[in-house]
Amino acid sequence: MGGRFSLAMIGAGVLAVVCCLGLPLLAPAVAGGLAAGVGAPLWVAALIVVAGAAVVLAVRSRRETPSVELLYFDGCPNYVEYLPRLQATLAAAGVKPQVSLRHIESEEAALAERFVGSPTVRVNGRDVEPGAETRLEYGLQCRLYRTADGWAGSPPEEWVLAALGLKRGEADAYQNRTAAAS
Repeated sequence: MGGRFSLAMIGAGVLAVVCCLGLPLLAPAVAGGLAAGVGAPLWVAALIVVAGAAVVLAVRSRRETPSVELLYFDGCPNYVEYLPRLQATLAAAGVKPQVSLRHIESEEAALAERFVGSPTVRVNGRDVEPGAETRLEYGLQCRLYRTADGWAGSPPEEWVLAALGLKRGEADAYQNRTAAAS
């Protein structure tokens, strides 16, 4: 994700190419097998297995562990209070990434990182706040989030889940399934 190719994505691509090229190349052999009355079921089964493996690898590549970053600057009390809640949100969603703490040390670093304030949460390099990419007020400052419940010093759980591609109900259902399986 995020412009990088994983082993699973490459494997899925290779298997897809093998399936696409393999079918036309194997068609004469399958047809010959049909004429002889042997081999055709094995070729068809092999193609089904390869196609199934390609689908499994493609699905796995979509479920890779996301990159989660918490950007902050010294003196911001909100990131210290928010970090355990962020980790609990990720655990409840069944996501097991390591939260990378990124200390922003200077106004220059804030500008270079497009840091709109502390705490900033990014999933796969993107701010969890909808529309944050249009903001231009970078600097070492505490960040306020306009939520449905008013102003807050940290992003709502729903935004983090949305950035992960989940909804609150899906995260709760995942947690319930995981707890039931334990």
